[in-house]
Amino acid sequence: MSAARYRYAVFLTEDDWTSAVRGWGKRVERFSAAARRAQVERIRYAIYEAEGDCIPDGDEVRHALYLTEADYNAFMEGATHPKYGAPSDPARRILGELLTAAGDATPL
Repeated sequence: MSAARYRYAVFLTEDDWTSAVRGWGKRVERFSAAARRAQVERIRYAIYEAEGDCIPDGDEVRHALYLTEADYNAFMEGATHPKYGAPSDPARRILGELLTAAGDATPL
């Protein structure tokens, strides 16, 4: 199975982006397996790149995440997890945008 990478263009306000990243970070603190640690490092690097290359778009900012589908799904799960992610209203907005970005993902 190929680990093809995709470009996920995520449009969120800075507050929603921060909530998504914080929620994902809290979720992955509990991972200890080596395979999960490798995934965490790949996602951390993608977040770092996305924050460095973000583009303002009105009230929102475009962050481009370059990840495999599995890594993106892991990010999305942590970013919107009810225990670790944003409060419910922002979480719904974040999840909606992350799902839209997944549907519009561009293969690299």
